[in-house]
Amino acid sequence: MACVARRHGLARLFHEWLVPFCMWVGIAAVVYVALWPAMWVQPGKTLATVFAGILKHAGRAHPQPIYYLGS
Repeated sequence: MACVARRHGLARLFHEWLVPFCMWVGIAAVVYVALWPAMWVQPGKTLATVFAGILKHAGRAHPQPIYYLGS
């Protein structure tokens, strides 16, 4: 009986969270490709450049870590 309840819980989790999340990610990917022409020509190089930029800028500290000096 507990196994049936667990399956029901997993099915509920799947239908309430995973399916909408996957649909959202799929729609976002389609819009990303449709609105960015670089993805039409060289998708691999474009994604590599984006991820390299993310790692470059997010992986280091800001040169002036205090944004608000209280004045």
